[in-house]
Amino acid sequence: MDFLKDLSPEELVVLSSTIAITLTRGLTKGETLVLSQFFNTISKDISLIAFQKIDRKIEKSKQEKKPLT
Repeated sequence: MDFLKDLSPEELVVLSSTIAITLTRGLTKGETLVLSQFFNTISKDISLIAFQKIDRKIEKSKQEKKPLT
């Protein structure tokens, strides 16, 4: 996913909007809501995974008494 790091904030907005428009084209309101909740759940799960990775790094650093890098 290195390509995402190279995008500007504005480019990320354009990319996400383009994906959203493409995915929802032709869907009903109900289908769009289901898809929205699906991606919302994925987003929350990704955030939880990221938090756990950070938390484990902090705990490991405390145990080793090393500064975070």
